[in-house]
Amino acid sequence: MMKNLNINNREGSNNSLRRKGLLPGVLYGEKIKNTLFEISEMELASELAREGSSGMCNVHYGNEDFTAIVREVQKDPVTRKIIHIDLEKISASDKVTSEVPLNFIGEGAVESIGGVVIKEKEKLKVKGPASEIPSSINIDVSKLKYGETITGSDVEFGSEISLAEDGNSVLAVVLSKGNQVEEENVE
Repeated sequence: MMKNLNINNREGSNNSLRRKGLLPGVLYGEKIKNTLFEISEMELASELAREGSSGMCNVHYGNEDFTAIVREVQKDPVTRKIIHIDLEKISASDKVTSEVPLNFIGEGAVESIGGVVIKEKEKLKVKGPASEIPSSINIDVSKLKYGETITGSDVEFGSEISLAEDGNSVLAVVLSKGNQVEEENVE
């Protein structure tokens, strides 16, 4: 979970905020009014780099501290810099659905047998108590052979977390390097 994110009431246009090193955002949730806020670009980028762009964070706003979940991080399509963030105020016990980044590990073992891992998805949608949602999911591909796949239903979660999308969706497949070259030439 991210450390405290300090947010303040938004003052000024989005472009003027960005020139000052601040980013615009919106905070929403049950029992609160939608709130437009500003946050330090450096603080947010540092936390997202450390913890990832999904999961929970502690938020300090005015005289209040609470828990929120990152719902969306918008990036400029050219520069890939963050331009906006959406936060949803929640209770740690609330059941939430969130897209969690996938980390593929063991690719070196596949490459050592002349294979390549083709990643079909970068995130997996899961559901469970907010406090149990992981910041990322490790997918071990080291034991896969040519033609084998890992699907959403192959991923193991704790008892509190469940898959919130089609379990048959392919996350990764192993192909021989020769097959990858043939596929690239066909396209």
